[in-house]
Amino acid sequence: MTDETRQKWEEINAFLNPKPADPAVPLPAQANRAAMTPAQQEATFNNWVEFIDKKPINSWQPDEVAAYRFAAQRALKEIGR
Repeated sequence: MTDETRQKWEEINAFLNPKPADPAVPLPAQANRAAMTPAQQEATFNNWVEFIDKKPINSWQPDEVAAYRFAAQRALKEIGR
């Protein structure tokens, strides 16, 4: 298989099997995602995770646990790259 053929196959494969989009970052209930830019959503998420991290673990609510888990999984993916 030539390099050109291989490249065409990779392009076809990428078109037919696109990578799934990254899930949206979780936000606190009072945050209005529709009124925020992606950068603002990231900043809000990061601030929320910092706030959660300062609280005692036994006081975390289920949505805070999910957000912290999301942040941890994302960090692990970044380390693996």
